Amino acid sequence: MFIYVDPLSNKNRRAWARVCCSCRRGQKARRGLQKSCTQIAGLLIEIRDGTHAAISSMETGTYTVSTGVQALNHTVEAVQKIVEESNKVALMAQNIAAAAEEQSASIEEITATVDEAASLSQEAAAGTEETSAAVEQQNAFMAELAKSSQELSQMASDMQQMVAKYLSE
Repeated sequence: MFIYVDPLSNKNRRAWARVCCSCRRGQKARRGLQKSCTQIAGLLIEIRDGTHAAISSMETGTYTVSTGVQALNHTVEAVQKIVEESNKVALMAQNIAAAAEEQSASIEEITATVDEAASLSQEAAAGTEETSAAVEQQNAFMAELAKSSQELSQMASDMQQMVAKYLSE
């Protein structure tokens, strides 16, 4: 429907001015709304990008933790193997030390027996001197062996302490 408006009437001029003013306000509001929408779109893009960055960081962190756990598990296995082998070495050192002590006791008995035989016969004395020299060499060897065994036992004990200290850390 078409309404005729008389452009000369005061009433019409005022109404027309109000319509024009409203249109201008509407245009300004639309421009403000467009600007706000553009800003909101920019903020949404920033939020999306931030979310993607956070997800990527979390994935990287998860991978790093997973890799660290695997490395730690390998380290624990290696330390357990070291402890097992140290225990074996310590046991071997103890067995060697016990054998050396037994041999030392046996050598002392042999020396006593040889000394008795030397007093019984001069002929046996010459043989006894040779045997005694051999026994002394064997004693010296056994003393060195016992000393080495004790050092090996001490090293095994020190190694166990270091492993225990490492495991406790």
